Amino acid sequence: DRLPAAAKATLEGMAILDEVVTADTLAAMLGSPVAEVDLHLRLCCASGLLVPTGTAADEDLRDEAGGASASVAFRHALVQEVVAAALTRPRRKMLHQAAFAALVARLGGRASERASVLAYHAYQGGLWEEAARFCAAAMVRSVARSANRDALRLLDTGLDAARRVEDEPTRLVCELVLRSEALGPLWPLGHFDAMFVHLERAQAITEQLGDAKRQAAVSLQMAGLFWTRGKATLGLAAAQAAKAAALWAGSRGAQMTAAQLELMLHHGLGRYADVVQQARDVERDFAAELGGRRIMPGWATLPSINVKVFLADALARMGDTAAAQAVCDQAYKELQVQDHAFSRTLVDFAQTSLWLRQGLHAQAIPSLWETLGHCRQHDIHTMTPCIVGLLAEALGLAGECDEAQAMVEQALADKSYLLAGLYSEFYLRFGWGVACARAQRHAQALAQFGAAQAHAARYEQWGHEADALLAMGEVAARAGDTSAALVHLKAAQTGAQACGMRGVAQCAQVLIDRLGNPDEVASVTELAND
Repeated sequence: DRLPAAAKATLEGMAILDEVVTADTLAAMLGSPVAEVDLHLRLCCASGLLVPTGTAADEDLRDEAGGASASVAFRHALVQEVVAAALTRPRRKMLHQAAFAALVARLGGRASERASVLAYHAYQGGLWEEAARFCAAAMVRSVARSANRDALRLLDTGLDAARRVEDEPTRLVCELVLRSEALGPLWPLGHFDAMFVHLERAQAITEQLGDAKRQAAVSLQMAGLFWTRGKATLGLAAAQAAKAAALWAGSRGAQMTAAQLELMLHHGLGRYADVVQQARDVERDFAAELGGRRIMPGWATLPSINVKVFLADALARMGDTAAAQAVCDQAYKELQVQDHAFSRTLVDFAQTSLWLRQGLHAQAIPSLWETLGHCRQHDIHTMTPCIVGLLAEALGLAGECDEAQAMVEQALADKSYLLAGLYSEFYLRFGWGVACARAQRHAQALAQFGAAQAHAARYEQWGHEADALLAMGEVAARAGDTSAALVHLKAAQTGAQACGMRGVAQCAQVLIDRLGNPDEVASVTELAND
């Protein structure tokens, strides 16, 4: 109470900024001379309300000349709370507006680096368009560090701000940007119903605006959602339509996204040769965009990593394990430059899948345990069931059938696979089947492989179906059911040949030849080893 009125105003500004501040920043906010504000801060420090931090101001708040004064903070949080609580609503709103304007002016082109802070001040200051815009920018930064739940909180704030924008075209654009960015955090968390809701609304907005470029972007996101829900054919049609729209609109980003989605959907359909060719084309045609290492709007992974993951898996399924390993090595090298939780999980998935195809289950097990912990730490629900399935397969091959079975049963019981793409249940069933087969529990193994095969067929996963059919043929052969084994193996061979899976086709042919000539079948054990 003994402080001059101007010093009290300085304290009020500090309470609103809610961070360590400098006289420079407060002066810009309050529209006062720096020397005057600095004097007020000294008075407040002398009165015991503030304390110098002893550090220079944050680099983020340096002006164009690079200057900055010493920084100060409230001595106790309670003091700040008392000052803030005494503000009238109009005064509080005005100070938030002033804080927003000052920070934007001082940050300049680096404003997006403090997007969450700017969104907060804009919202509290009733600057609805600016609040919506910076909420969207802050969401992008949250997704980049895998803080997906933070991104969803920003989404709620941004949508509330967008609804309050008076100009209709501006309001629609703000809402569209936010709903498009929503897919990035929703995807890893497995909130697919919410994704459909946001996309349907986004689609309606683009039609109302008549914006071809944005229509292409929404169509691309819808194609990606079809991929997660096991509707690859529908997704491919949507991606190709979006690609045409992107070309017409001249959007390089949308063209690259369309190409990425096409190769993902071809992968789902088991067209692995097409995946390899398309991945090479994307790396050649969009080298500049991939080199930018920017997460695409509505996506949850680095685009350069996404290409490499699907390329590596396609090469492995085609039997070119050396090339697949080289691609995985490149992906890990990129992650050393810019790490990203979801992207790393995808690469770990591709790498451990490759090791399992090579029979290196002992090498895969510790990596899969680490990746599983990584998924749980970062809320990567969409990949957790897939990793559990691979781990069950690896543990089963190591003779730990009971542990593998318990893991899969738990995942199926809590229905965690429903949070992931519908492709994920295949890995759970297949991994459990491998564990049962290694333990010579033939009936259980056939049941799980049969469920995996049916699941793959239902969702157009033809390469996965070939894997399951081969496994069913092997188990039936071990169980002495030659006729059933031949049926499964011939179907596996046909499917594998259609997908370009040379190793699976060759393995099926070897077993068919052995089963077709009973004189050469020395024992079940020998056949199993083959």
